[in-house]
Amino acid sequence: GASDILSCKTENCERVEKRMKCEIIRDLLSSYIDGLTSEESNQAIEEHLEGCRECRRYLEEMRKEIVTDKLAKDEIEKRKKEIQPLLKVRKVNLHKIFAAVMVTAMICAVLFGVYEAYYEYGRTADYSDVRITYEKVGNIVTLGFLPQNEKIYISAGVISVGEEEWLEIIKYRVSPFREPVRTGGYYRFTFIDEDTILDSDGKGTIDLTGNEEIKIHFADVTKTVNIKDLYTEKGITNLEN
Repeated sequence: GASDILSCKTENCERVEKRMKCEIIRDLLSSYIDGLTSEESNQAIEEHLEGCRECRRYLEEMRKEIVTDKLAKDEIEKRKKEIQPLLKVRKVNLHKIFAAVMVTAMICAVLFGVYEAYYEYGRTADYSDVRITYEKVGNIVTLGFLPQNEKIYISAGVISVGEEEWLEIIKYRVSPFREPVRTGGYYRFTFIDEDTILDSDGKGTIDLTGNEEIKIHFADVTKTVNIKDLYTEKGITNLEN
């Protein structure tokens, strides 16, 4: 079964933690549909779906999208064949049209650049920007990195330089035009047992000696976590100190 989520002292803790649990389950649904999750994980997912109407609806929508994507591709191919003869029609005032398109494109590029620089370009988050959580669903351990305020959202990604590898925690401003797909960043380990994990490709295994670590980089500090300790909640202790 899943471990209890770390206690939270904020008034909206229960709502945030439920949303985090739903995000974790939804992130696993793609693998669940493809039959790639373990039997233990399937049981945990299905137990959650029984009690969560929103996640059941989300699963139904994912399945519909698979069918819709195929129909859309077929429709695109059909349209290509239909418009092919029109491409042979002689263009009128080609130079004026081209100039107008170029001017419009330049204006759009400038506006998009300003928007992207402010809202789409992330930077490394400070440790104080992030609330770190621990979750275990079946044999999958998830570290969550959630924003401390509603004006930002968080992403977590692996950075590799030579033989060095670490987890970079990035923050982004929330755009006024769209809500982020998810508010937090997550990083997962799939344990076979307390001494063995799946590799990053999910095809092989790694035997843990107890010396394997993952570095988590913030703008003002770098935290180091022993991977083997993540099999229990002991592993999150170093992140909170």
